[in-house]
Amino acid sequence: MRWRDFHPTLKDYVYIFLMREAARRAGLLGERRHRTTVFSLHPELSLDHVSTALERVVLAEDRFNVASVDDGPRGTVDYLKVRTKLFEDKSLVVVLRSDSELPSFLLAAADNVVPVGMISARHLSAALRARNGFATTAHEAEDLLSFPADDMFAALRPGRSPEAALAKLAAVRASTIPEVADPAVLHLEDLYGYGDAKTWGLDLAEDIEAWRSRRIRWSDIDTGMLLSGPPGTGKTLFASALSTTCKAHYLPTSLAQWQSKGHLGDLLKAMRADFKTAAKNAPCVMLIDEFDSIGDRSKFDSRHAHYSTEVVNALLECIDGSSRLEGVVVIGACNDPSRIDPALLRAGRLSSQFVIGLPSRDERIGILKTFVGTALRKSTIGEIAKLTKGFTGADLSRLVRVAHRSARKRGKPVSARDFLSELSVPIPIEGAHRRVICIHEAGHAIVGSILKVGYLEAVVVASTYNPAVSGPRGTTKFLRVGGGFMSRQCYLDQIAMLLGGMAAEEILLGNVSNGSGGGQGSDLQSAADLATLMETQLGMGEALGHLAAATSEDLDILRRSNPIILGRVERLLAEQMERAKAILNGNRLALEQITSEADVRGRISGSRVNELIINPVI
Repeated sequence: MRWRDFHPTLKDYVYIFLMREAARRAGLLGERRHRTTVFSLHPELSLDHVSTALERVVLAEDRFNVASVDDGPRGTVDYLKVRTKLFEDKSLVVVLRSDSELPSFLLAAADNVVPVGMISARHLSAALRARNGFATTAHEAEDLLSFPADDMFAALRPGRSPEAALAKLAAVRASTIPEVADPAVLHLEDLYGYGDAKTWGLDLAEDIEAWRSRRIRWSDIDTGMLLSGPPGTGKTLFASALSTTCKAHYLPTSLAQWQSKGHLGDLLKAMRADFKTAAKNAPCVMLIDEFDSIGDRSKFDSRHAHYSTEVVNALLECIDGSSRLEGVVVIGACNDPSRIDPALLRAGRLSSQFVIGLPSRDERIGILKTFVGTALRKSTIGEIAKLTKGFTGADLSRLVRVAHRSARKRGKPVSARDFLSELSVPIPIEGAHRRVICIHEAGHAIVGSILKVGYLEAVVVASTYNPAVSGPRGTTKFLRVGGGFMSRQCYLDQIAMLLGGMAAEEILLGNVSNGSGGGQGSDLQSAADLATLMETQLGMGEALGHLAAATSEDLDILRRSNPIILGRVERLLAEQMERAKAILNGNRLALEQITSEADVRGRISGSRVNELIINPVI
């Protein structure tokens, strides 16, 4: 069929310009020799419209065959049409989706494989000019593309300007799609990044439904769980969505809320009142936030032991009571489960424990889809997910709100640029910055390997970093072996390894960066805590006294408040720093070679590190 028989729609025009550009890149336009070309399409593109564009316009010549794959049974792909046309005496163009596997016979036949990405603003602008006679700015075209494709093409009716179409689309979105999903109406099925905790919650919902219909007893249900993880990972959101899925009352509370009522008697009264309220509104999901602040009776400071022990004992009574009073589910949310009294986590209480970490890329895509609905294209959401590595669910929720605020100020529908303008574009780690990181990690690797602090998995140096997200730019990971028992020498070796990064910088650069210091989890903080434990609790220091300290914060208080302890810790750290330097000076050639390889490759295996230590290349 030729142009005179073909009456293309605006969508046809868009695909015509898209595929004409792809054909030009493939070298097909004006080509006379026999060849086979495979177009690998973005999954969101329409196969029918691509085939139409190729057959009717771009390759409307007898010397071309166009073949697309069909869906076979049970999710397979049928290549029969392709196999049939492959041996005809014509050039062949094969169209398949990028997520389809390229079979070996087609890979062998293809002269080139050309990826075809999503429709861009320039394709839409060209189509609007050719089909509807309207000139469109790049920003207008981008805004139009931010809407679902079907809605966009429906709004761009002949005779309607792009400005009028945008206004129509924005009005439709405002009337049908909330800007940010309301956490109060989210179900567990809507959440991503919760792993086994989500499975536990869905099973609980089924059990509660069975309990409602009297098919099982309440005592048959697991009614207590502990959620732990960094702040912002969505522990509170999980409890709220769980209550919605279970069709249960939701009661959030915390130790801080109970303490706000007054002295110990008032606190205990408020605690018991909340459990009575939960039982009265059964079925009820009761969230106790900051659960680790309740503490562990074996670690209480003597000055507050009576008060804190009373709180733990009362909470144990209430939780045990909730197992007898039907319909109460108790969820504890915390950052550090090691600070919780073990009795609270025993069977029949909060025995199911789940750790909620940072969401993966696929999980971030799911979270963004939950919050933005159909406001953005899948490809745009994927790009935002790539740029938000290290973001928590709370970070992503805030990003959505900020992007919508930006769009409102512009008087436009939310688009990719509203998100991207709020994100710090990843910065390459290169040059002197990269070399410092490589030197630092090589120092850890050599000292730790020689002192045998564990099995070295690998040294990894990132290629980029995002200023908006905190996180390591280089890592050296050792796996400890031999169980939990450590001698004094093991502790000293661990400290020397932690200081090896700083020692390496001093040896090769004559200076040190801020890479060893900083907050929780930094090399210096970890080394100082180990040294403090040796001096105050483990009998491995200059004295045999014992001072209780359950957390890193407690150890820091000991150092700040006791100059004698601080002096002992400083001396121990200085000794191990000199020890690390001596090891690295004796392996300077290996240090330089591991640094160079990490710089070039970005990753060195533990076996390669040991090889360079034993046999450095001269």
